[in-house]
Amino acid sequence: MEKKNRRRRRRRRKKKNKKKRKEQEGKKGSEKVKKKKKEELEVEEKKGEEEEEEKKKEDIDSFSMLQRMRKAFDRV
Repeated sequence: MEKKNRRRRRRRRKKKNKKKRKEQEGKKGSEKVKKKKKEELEVEEKKGEEEEEEKKKEDIDSFSMLQRMRKAFDRV
């Protein structure tokens, strides 16, 4: 009887430990997913900021070109 009880206890312990391990891995996995999402959002924000800066530069360039054209037209 004692051997059977030991086996049962061992099996139960093994199952519990297995469940705990799986839960921990699941938590780690979700943390990894969260980190990846954060990184993706940061990359997208950087891209958006860079695009805005480029647009501003283009607007400034086009405005300065217009001013030059007006000055040239006024001279003629």
